[in-house]
Amino acid sequence: MNELNKFLKVAKDIIVDPGSDIENKIIDKIKNISEEDKKILDDGFREFLKKSNSKPYLFNKKLKENSGLLALIGILGITGAGIFLFLEYNSYKKQKAIREK
Repeated sequence: MNELNKFLKVAKDIIVDPGSDIENKIIDKIKNISEEDKKILDDGFREFLKKSNSKPYLFNKKLKENSGLLALIGILGITGAGIFLFLEYNSYKKQKAIREK
């Protein structure tokens, strides 16, 4: 179990370029692994590493880490759209009033 905890700590910091033969790239990224320890890296662990290095997973992780910034950008966008619509409506009312005179 201690060996597995060691690998999990290391695995959180492993990022590899996606492509073919990703399992071997992941194993090459992990430093100081003996042949005996590589046996611990079963298919489930490799699938975990592949998933944690996928672009959608990393993008989703960044979104979760920066959820406050994302909410702020959303609020500013909605506010900006509201101000734009308000100004356009006022401009429309002024043009309509000029036409009626």
